[in-house]
Amino acid sequence: GDDLHLKPYATFGFASNADDNPNIYEDDGLEHVDIGISTDIALGQFLVLTPDFHFTFKVDDSTDNEFWLGMKFGLGV
Repeated sequence: GDDLHLKPYATFGFASNADDNPNIYEDDGLEHVDIGISTDIALGQFLVLTPDFHFTFKVDDSTDNEFWLGMKFGLGV
């Protein structure tokens, strides 16, 4: 409908000083790419629900391909 506005996004995860903590990342540089989409859903006059749908692409051996969901609640005044 007219009230549904999808917001696509992409984030890039980088590691620096990976040698200081080899248990988390193998190398410095790009570790993962996360793409997703979200929308705000008004629940009444002041409450906002924001579902997020994500997919993370494996770039480094220490990360995995993952699909995950998130949910945020907020007050809109």
